[in-house]
Amino acid sequence: MRRTYWIGIAVLVGVAIVAAVLFREREPEYQGRTLSSWLQQGTEPPRHVKKIAEAHAAIQAMGAEQVVPVLLRLVRSSDRQRSVRSLMLDLAHQFNIYIGPIYQSDDPSDMASAGFQALGTNAAFAVPALAEIANQPSHTMTAFRCLSHIGSPARQVITQALTNNDARIRSFAVSSLTEVVDQPDQAVNLVKDRLTDTDAEVRTSAIQVLGTRLRTEPNSLPLLIEVVRRGDTNDATVAATELANFTTNAISAFETLSNAAYQSPHTYLALTSLRSMLQIAPERTLPILSRRLHSIDPWLRSQSLMLLVREYPKPEDVIPAVEYAAQDPEEFIATRADGFLERFKQPQPSTIVNPK
Repeated sequence: MRRTYWIGIAVLVGVAIVAAVLFREREPEYQGRTLSSWLQQGTEPPRHVKKIAEAHAAIQAMGAEQVVPVLLRLVRSSDRQRSVRSLMLDLAHQFNIYIGPIYQSDDPSDMASAGFQALGTNAAFAVPALAEIANQPSHTMTAFRCLSHIGSPARQVITQALTNNDARIRSFAVSSLTEVVDQPDQAVNLVKDRLTDTDAEVRTSAIQVLGTRLRTEPNSLPLLIEVVRRGDTNDATVAATELANFTTNAISAFETLSNAAYQSPHTYLALTSLRSMLQIAPERTLPILSRRLHSIDPWLRSQSLMLLVREYPKPEDVIPAVEYAAQDPEEFIATRADGFLERFKQPQPSTIVNPK
């Protein structure tokens, strides 16, 4: 029975290989490797910089006119149209056979995305076709991923997607704006409208874009401060977190963050607000956290101590406050404070200088 099972598997694999060879459409090649091979290499993790750069150079050398038709076929492909390699990997996994780390993807959507990322604006002529494919629900997200890699030629399609009925598409469009809109101030204005979107995921995407890719724009900071001021549990927390990215440049947000921490002391918003305050103005935040160590609420004392010992940039400055916390009536707070003091007071290993 077992022998028959393995013979069946061998036959299926053999048929799949023959079918792949006979029916596969001819692809362009570069240095003896097919386009698919280079596209798979282009899906490697970002940390593999050299391999990705090599793949991009190869894809570009084959020319957009030859590459784009193949990429469009991949975009239209079903995720089920997997390669023999992928099926073999699944089989190995089923039988617990370790074959080493797998860095490359043969998923059609990943390969198409890698190809358009390599071509960039050279694939501008593919925008109409991708826009048409985006209307097919099963391929929408893949099409938009590829459009975002093309850059400014895809601006109109991406900006129109900001008002799409599908919240996932609106969220992706927000995240892609900085890739297709050349002027950051215009991108801020487009993102601003999504801060009041009916979907929480879309609003989160808008807040995160303002706090990361657009944080150097003057209007981004006031918009995030206003979100915190409104006090919505989810949005305000995300905005408070993003304000930490501005560091000392967000000093105008300090009072708003302080009020949020005071008005909702037992929420995650309070914790994130205090954490961001430490990044923006640690000296001003230290006395606030020290006062909270005197609170009658054990939870507030515990959270304040955690922030002081984990995130204050100068540990030596928090010693008096931590020494006070070491006398706390709650054993778990006092133990945590004692642990910090012991670690801090341990002598640091001296640097050994070799005599000349």
